[in-house]
Amino acid sequence: MFDWKITYDETNGDCSPGMLLAQDYTAAFLSDIAIDLADSCAADDSGLLGTLWADRRSMADFVLDTRGNSTLFLGLAGVEKCRVKARRLAKKSISFVGDKLRRKR
Repeated sequence: MFDWKITYDETNGDCSPGMLLAQDYTAAFLSDIAIDLADSCAADDSGLLGTLWADRRSMADFVLDTRGNSTLFLGLAGVEKCRVKARRLAKKSISFVGDKLRRKR
């Protein structure tokens, strides 16, 4: 997904085509249980998504030696699989409860 720079009157910035598009795909990301993480790829908080996606996480690169099926690598891989499954289950549960509450209204 990529955005393009769009020229518009800055006084109507909240209604700019780029902001409206970003709000739409952000809502789509949040409602899709298959998406665990979305990264704006912004270097700082000064851009469009920096203001819209306020709860950013710090990112870091690291390298693990996987030769010989290292115990550390296998353990971390297991922990990550459990985290992903737990997150999907939580998102599915939240969606299910939200649907139930909307139907009661």
